[in-house]
Amino acid sequence: MEKSLWRKLVYLWCTIEDKNGLTLPFLIGAEREFGDRENFSLDTLFEELQASSQPYIISRFDDIEEYIIGLPKREYPFLSSLPKYGSLYINTPFLEGFDSILEIQEQLSAIYEENIQDKKYSKTIGFEYWSEFDGNDENKIRTAMEM
Repeated sequence: MEKSLWRKLVYLWCTIEDKNGLTLPFLIGAEREFGDRENFSLDTLFEELQASSQPYIISRFDDIEEYIIGLPKREYPFLSSLPKYGSLYINTPFLEGFDSILEIQEQLSAIYEENIQDKKYSKTIGFEYWSEFDGNDENKIRTAMEM
């Protein structure tokens, strides 16, 4: 099976470019707008994250004050010390406080669903607002598509 676009983006962003991760709206938007998955949702993303053979981490990225999906990094705690749901590890105290993955999904849906519906998928360091994908975003997505 071919890798989904969101997985390619996380790999590009975290491994090749050595960054922390991408926001949930960015990953969902990339799949909807470029990956021929019009109905891709937060629920679908979480199902795929949990079922993956690759460990993924959700954490809070303070530079943009948002939750991101990334890959394990040396500066993160040991995976064995983090709560997990399948292959998704939780590395943020706020989300660690929930009792189930469903509660986490509901919380994140409440935060991001309006942005996703309005196609506001991107938030850049230094800006406090969400926007549609810009040329730089589209170039990164196209690069990931070619992987």
